[in-house]
Amino acid sequence: MKIKNIKMISMILCMMMLAVTVGCSSPADETPREALEKAFEKELDVVSSETELDLNLSFSVDDATSIDPDAAMMLGAMEDVRLNMRIQSDLDAAQMAMKARAYAAGMNVDFELIMTEEIIIAQIPMLGMALQEPMLRDGYVFLRLDELMDDMNFLAGEGFSEMEDELAEAMSFFPDHEEMEEVTRVALDLLLGAFDDDSMENLGQQAISIDGEEVSLTHIAINIGEKEIIALANAMVDLYETEEMRDFMYGMFGELEAMSREEFEEEMDFVTQEMREDIDMFMEEAMPLMDHEASETTLSFYLDSDYQILRTEVDSMIVMEPEEDVNLSMNIQFKVDAISINEPLDIEIPELTEENSIDLMQLFFQMMFAF
Repeated sequence: MKIKNIKMISMILCMMMLAVTVGCSSPADETPREALEKAFEKELDVVSSETELDLNLSFSVDDATSIDPDAAMMLGAMEDVRLNMRIQSDLDAAQMAMKARAYAAGMNVDFELIMTEEIIIAQIPMLGMALQEPMLRDGYVFLRLDELMDDMNFLAGEGFSEMEDELAEAMSFFPDHEEMEEVTRVALDLLLGAFDDDSMENLGQQAISIDGEEVSLTHIAINIGEKEIIALANAMVDLYETEEMRDFMYGMFGELEAMSREEFEEEMDFVTQEMREDIDMFMEEAMPLMDHEASETTLSFYLDSDYQILRTEVDSMIVMEPEEDVNLSMNIQFKVDAISINEPLDIEIPELTEENSIDLMQLFFQMMFAF
């Protein structure tokens, strides 16, 4: 009896230890593929978020005098390109707000954008300077979608009513969440399937700073070489051949174009075939010009203990040799940080008045008559 009790207690303890082990698993204990599969599944549940995007892009050439002067001038303007964006997005509330600053050719351009299902509001101070319109330097340009639909109805006449609903859906910046989730799931599966296990690495815990707060996250890195570039390109084409993507696109564009499903499928088959041919041409003409030893690209995901992706990062150096003794290099650093996920957002929509705003269509007419 005592032996049976000891065995029973031992079995219970083992089961408890197993449950604790399974329940406390973390990305650091997983293979890279297992961790990313769970992280991508988490991404499907994100309905609201605040993110910060940073892009740094630079081009350089060893000897600018040896290349075309126009190309050299363009490369000079793109020697240092930067973009910073702070984005709030709420799919349930159908609202999005973005503040951004772009830097290129020695100039900063600031702009803000707010979108709902009813209105698009933009603030672009540079536009006011370009048009010599003081109000636009601090004011807003807006477009009310219902008024735009009324204008199009007036211009198109009776035939417009037959396509009004389809047009309204196509113009929406907030597609049906369930449909979008299906397409996103397929896209993420194809993305992950483009990489084999040898290209992925779990680098364990790493301390990084997100929005001024230091956090310890699991770093999953994917090394992207020639083989992965080909696989990624083909995966993108594969996406456009899936039933989920074609259902989604036909609902947004096919019906709007008054195309039958058969006509739409034929058009999509033609487009994907051209994409395949473009990939083949790229492989034949561009890839041989790349210095594969000097080029390096890493795609990184940083996961918290709940498998939520808090940072996505691309660090890429691409070196091309278009001519003998000429090296053209491009450095790309791209980072997206998740500041908050599925938390309440306070998206402030400014009050528009005649003194601080102008309708986009009215602005177009003013510009047309100005010239």
